[in-house]
Amino acid sequence: MEEHFYFKNSSGKELFGVIHSPEKPSTKGVLICHPLFEEKLHVHRVLVDFSRLLSSSGFSVMCFDYYGDGDSQGEFEEATLQTRLNDISSALDFFRGKTSVDRLALLGVRFGATLASLSAEKKELSDALILWAPILKGNDYLLQLLRMNLIHQVVVYKKVLYTREDLIKGLKVGKRINVEGYEITRELYEQVSKVDLLAEDKKFKGKALLFQFSQNSTDF
Repeated sequence: MEEHFYFKNSSGKELFGVIHSPEKPSTKGVLICHPLFEEKLHVHRVLVDFSRLLSSSGFSVMCFDYYGDGDSQGEFEEATLQTRLNDISSALDFFRGKTSVDRLALLGVRFGATLASLSAEKKELSDALILWAPILKGNDYLLQLLRMNLIHQVVVYKKVLYTREDLIKGLKVGKRINVEGYEITRELYEQVSKVDLLAEDKKFKGKALLFQFSQNSTDF
């Protein structure tokens, strides 16, 4: 059974969610944390199919859209790293109250996996982590996004009008940078650039499963 609904986050904003319920009530749950930008659209069908597979295997599964994303309230540029972390916490609270789950895993893809990892640092937020190709260093991720802006400039204007350094300077003084139709703000840039999942020991002591793909073994 699939139930579509809206629920409120900690700021009172409406978020869109879906719960996939197994045939029999389950104490095992999985919350899906999707990636950002166009990657969300690229993996949408995969995550829907996987959620249904988990549900048929006896898990309760919840998917949701962060504030400013998908069918949730707000605009993309209004959301930050912190608002998304707060949304995960709100979704977990709602999921636990809506179902009978008492053991809960966070499953994230790409930057959704990064958000899941950061959320798991909070005490008792989840029992397990499943990280699918997480973004390990936020600054590297941002540079990749800015490179996409450069490619767009070449396609549209046949040349680069603003270099990556120009774009970063613009962000630091409050300008917004468009990447695939999504606007990156200074606040989001500053918060994401500080993310480094490899920088320090983790407080999370639950089970973790990591799927990562790289040609360079030193990335781990």
